[in-house]
Amino acid sequence: GVPSRFVDGYRSVSMGQIDEIYDSQEGKNAVLIKYKHLYNWAEVFIPTDITGNGYWIQFDIEPESASQGQFSLTLNSNFSSGYRGSVANLTAILSSLESSVANRTITFTDLLSGGTTIGQMLTDQNGQASILVDINNSQVVGPHPIAASFSTLASDTTSYLVYGDIDVKLLSVNPALVNRSISNSTTIQGYVMDPIADQRVENATVEFVLLRIGTNNSFANPFDTIYTETDSNGNFNSITNVDPSVIRGNYEVRVDFNGSWNRIPLALGFMSNSSERIGLNVTEDFTYKLLFSINGTPTKHPFDPDPGDDPANNLINVKRGDQLNLSVIVLDDVTGTPGSGENVDFYDYTNGDVLIDSKITDSNGNAWMTYNIGNSNKSGPTLVYTQVNSFRNYSYYIVNESIGISITSYSNPPRIDISGGAPYPQFNIQCELIDVFSNPINYSYLDLKMNDSVGDTTSYLTTPLSVNPISLGSNSFNFDRSVNVGTPNNNYTIKLEFTGIFDLSSTPYSSTFNISYLYTSTEIPKQLMVWDSSNVIILLDIEGISAKTIYDDFNQPELYNRGDIANFEVLITQSSNPAPTGSIVRLKDAYTNTYLNSSIFSFSDNGYKQLNVNTSTLHSGLHYIEVEFEYNSIANIYNSTYIVINGPVSISSSSDDNAIQRNFDTFSITGTVINDTIALKGLQVEIILLTKSYFNASGNITGVTTDFISDVGGTYTFLNQISANCPQGEYLIIINFTGRIQHSDGPISINLSNPYMISSNSSPIQVNITARTIIIKDGNGFHTESGLEPTLWINTDILHVYGNLTWDNSTKISNVNVSVSIRLLNGSIITSNSSVITNSSGQFNVFFVIDSNWPAFRSQTEIWVEFKPMAYGNYLPYVEEASLKFN
Repeated sequence: GVPSRFVDGYRSVSMGQIDEIYDSQEGKNAVLIKYKHLYNWAEVFIPTDITGNGYWIQFDIEPESASQGQFSLTLNSNFSSGYRGSVANLTAILSSLESSVANRTITFTDLLSGGTTIGQMLTDQNGQASILVDINNSQVVGPHPIAASFSTLASDTTSYLVYGDIDVKLLSVNPALVNRSISNSTTIQGYVMDPIADQRVENATVEFVLLRIGTNNSFANPFDTIYTETDSNGNFNSITNVDPSVIRGNYEVRVDFNGSWNRIPLALGFMSNSSERIGLNVTEDFTYKLLFSINGTPTKHPFDPDPGDDPANNLINVKRGDQLNLSVIVLDDVTGTPGSGENVDFYDYTNGDVLIDSKITDSNGNAWMTYNIGNSNKSGPTLVYTQVNSFRNYSYYIVNESIGISITSYSNPPRIDISGGAPYPQFNIQCELIDVFSNPINYSYLDLKMNDSVGDTTSYLTTPLSVNPISLGSNSFNFDRSVNVGTPNNNYTIKLEFTGIFDLSSTPYSSTFNISYLYTSTEIPKQLMVWDSSNVIILLDIEGISAKTIYDDFNQPELYNRGDIANFEVLITQSSNPAPTGSIVRLKDAYTNTYLNSSIFSFSDNGYKQLNVNTSTLHSGLHYIEVEFEYNSIANIYNSTYIVINGPVSISSSSDDNAIQRNFDTFSITGTVINDTIALKGLQVEIILLTKSYFNASGNITGVTTDFISDVGGTYTFLNQISANCPQGEYLIIINFTGRIQHSDGPISINLSNPYMISSNSSPIQVNITARTIIIKDGNGFHTESGLEPTLWINTDILHVYGNLTWDNSTKISNVNVSVSIRLLNGSIITSNSSVITNSSGQFNVFFVIDSNWPAFRSQTEIWVEFKPMAYGNYLPYVEEASLKFN
């Protein structure tokens, strides 16, 4: 083998870095060795003969033998700006403290139009490489950003500016007619061209100029967009809005170039050009004032806000068969000149907003018509208006014809049993307000009154006594009223009154009228009976067991299978006497509103009856059975009980969201519980969460997870969230009927906390539970190594960006990739790294070397951190993306 050794020593990196001092003990100069001079190298022994003589040969262990090392590069140009015919000398200098800079390939690129390589050169011993670029006719005018790079390890940029001829081409202004009554916008298209290089010029700033036609008189700020830049193909295509200060008229659009690129005046005074002109016509619709009159009486709209409250208005009153003269004068609202030849429409708003007639104005702007008042014209105030284009004016007249109240339904017989105490049951009346030709009378009120044989007893009625229509503008009314405590048992007459009030505040000409001469009233056909039925007593047994007011786990209701016979027994007394002969007892299923059995009492019954019910036709679930007693055509409910039919039920379910973000989304599960199309009551349902392997994961559901159905439609609704600790993935949701029952009806209730019926469940709903991720800044989230100029980016400085990535439950996310990018405010990326790996604590830390591609001011940039679970080398299904801008 060849002898070799590893030597530790020192050296100077360059001349003059080793200090010599005088050593008094040695009597001569000595070398002062510092830490920075420490150095090591390798030596091998090369023999010169067979006797063992030879030399130790030293050589350095270059860093690039293990890695490329650190490099920096600077680029200079002797040509900054000028016309064609010059030569640009581009010189790149590569430097490194660790590695050799000789024989390194430097690539020079013109970054215009996506980048074009203009040359490559090897560095000399000093790391220098130069190329010459002819500034000839192939060089397009404008700024040329030039980049020099050594592999991907170091780069730098410079630029130069080429002067020369430039042409602005305006292709179109579309639309060329701008009607600002419709839209103020138009699109200006064209391009900027270098006629010598025969190339389009990108990033050139152009100005949109508006000129009076045939002149050079321009407007200041005629558009909301004055300047724009050409794209990478040299085109401009801008949608701009004509400024309101530009009046109606004919104009021309010109596009100017003044030597600026990206709004920077790089060649101001050296290069400029203007396009040809294209015409632009700006117009808008005329506005009109309408002087509207009825029978020569001008309207007070819009100056009088409520003509109905002013008795001095003397609005026109007409009868059916009369005629009205509707007339209008149309004037230009700006100049006051008559609008001749305009189409005028006359409308009746109250009677269906129908077109009455259309007329054309004469030379004085006048138009008129005759309106015949017929059987279809409603009684009361009528709103009419005239219209030209979108301009309107309004006025009222009154049809003085009688009005009536038509009762469409009422509680029959109308009665209130006050035995149960206040609040007492209500009676109902529904009616319509119409005239003699059945025209609906809208926007009105009705009052309710009550009398006995002595006089007015309206004070016994519950309030309110005045009622609005069931909907705005309707003529239908619905009264639900009762009597107050202290109302004597008696028969009363119910009367409806219309006092002549019309509330037209919701119409285009708001007004409220009180026309007393249109008063009308009517009475319901039967009197209201107020009575007390508490003197009737019914004892009820089911299967020999007395009915209870409270059913629970210790006092359960009777449970039947379909087809069983249920036995009911009643003992009825009235004023302490047995049920009288001819009275009737009935069993009624209150939920389905059907009678199950009935019987008529005879004298020998002595108030006792046994009623059997075949359950084969009854639905599964809870039944509320009422005992009804009728005497002298008056029937009331006096007792009740529950029974349960044990059988399967059907459960439907649906979800409003099949992708649920844990600890964030609130999802809804709705459905119905039915049997044989009948909606069920009182049954308890619960929501259950299962994994794909059908393991119960319901502990991850937050919120109420059980519900007793009380709705008449048998519906249920669950509003829940998924806890933060639930693993993301695919799950199943089912709704299960637990067999438990809870409900109340009137005086009785049931609460069975143990399963009493057989359970049933819905079909499973498949859902995806996703996890949210959170990016958190660590402190400020970034800093530069220099720590200088907190508002600036300093070239070659190093920016560090750092933070944490966590789950929505605050646990760390380790060993995943996040993307960190530095962007301009318009979203363009300056530099980025999409392979930043989080460590075991969920932390990430990345650095960027600031170069000349970065703008000078930090305020012109944004720092973005993004995590995408299915990108950047990650594969985390059912996980939400996250992003954060570091301020």
